[in-house]
Amino acid sequence: MYKSHSVLRGNEIHGNPFFYANGPLNAIHSSQSDPLIESNTIYATDPNGNIDAIYHSTTEPATNLQTVIRGNVIFGRLEGEFHTGGPTHLICQNLIIIENSFSAAVMITGGDSGLKIYNNTIIGSGFNVQHDATPSFFNNIVAFANYSLDLPLSAPMPEVRYNDFWQCGQINDEFKTNGNIFVDPRFANSTNYNFQLLPDSPCIDAGDPAATPDPDGTRADQGAFYFDETYQGWLQRHFSPTVLADTNAQQTVWGAEADPDFDGAPNLYEYFCGSDPLVSDSELQRLSLKADGTNSQLTYRRNKHVVGVTNELQCADVLPFWNPASFTEQTVGDFGDSLLIQATIPNAGKDVQFFRLKVGLAP
Repeated sequence: MYKSHSVLRGNEIHGNPFFYANGPLNAIHSSQSDPLIESNTIYATDPNGNIDAIYHSTTEPATNLQTVIRGNVIFGRLEGEFHTGGPTHLICQNLIIIENSFSAAVMITGGDSGLKIYNNTIIGSGFNVQHDATPSFFNNIVAFANYSLDLPLSAPMPEVRYNDFWQCGQINDEFKTNGNIFVDPRFANSTNYNFQLLPDSPCIDAGDPAATPDPDGTRADQGAFYFDETYQGWLQRHFSPTVLADTNAQQTVWGAEADPDFDGAPNLYEYFCGSDPLVSDSELQRLSLKADGTNSQLTYRRNKHVVGVTNELQCADVLPFWNPASFTEQTVGDFGDSLLIQATIPNAGKDVQFFRLKVGLAP
């Protein structure tokens, strides 16, 4: 592309590492352009590192050019210069995989602060900045890389915040703060290229608090694939699209009041507790009660990632007359994806009390 305003969306694009008269062929080559490159699968794996999956160059500031590289699966290097005098260039929500041992995943060879690199999952290599480029690099996951950030000594420092670097090479001390973490991101199945986050991933809600929230309305996650914390997202993780499309199965299998594993806990309550609706595990959802002459203590599990659900602890002296309970609570256990909560309710002067935890979908 040269001086082009192209939109490349939904394609499968291959580079060619073999040499022709004019050299090897990048999968996408853009010069003096402002392309939107979105939702493509791009193959440019080269054991010799001679080609780029995407090469982009704007060699001088341009007030009317904005490049957006978003939501792609990229096998190979993304390289280029990103100068701006107007709209900010964006590299976001991409899965970038390097399968040789030395190429950078993202190589910025020049530019200024008008480039934001965020919410990408970068596997097998890291982020290389050359010359005077000072992009913002935030909410990314870089994993299994020979290096994480490679900077020349004379370069101004880019802004690096709220990223997860896991099993990467040495990283500068100045990047070990500012919200950056160095923990296992807990991918669903990295061996099979599934880089979705598991429910106990530390990257959930770990992005920059000032960044745009995730589509479910929660704090931004790190990486290319946000973890949908809503009840609908939970359903999609546990039931296939075929099952969810079967309206006849709503009452018995996937509906909020259904109990497909016959453990006494309907699906909505399983979501609230963080348990599996297809595994009979009633011990995980059960309210346990201890009481003395002063207080009653109820213990229960609560999913860390609950969105759009109400819950109310209720008590009754005489059934069925339930009222909201007055209580204090504390966390007494952490299971990664859920917490163990202990609620303390005064019971002085009570001979008999009944308790329940009422869970419902928010209006």
